[in-house]
Amino acid sequence: MPLKPFKYLLPETRFLHAGRLVYKFKIRYG
Repeated sequence: MPLKPFKYLLPETRFLHAGRLVYKFKIRYG
């Protein structure tokens, strides 16, 4: 399942996902 169309149609979701990952790491290793 290619994520190329999603990357161009919904760029905000990528930032939200990255932010969520950073938040998880902050809670875990913070």
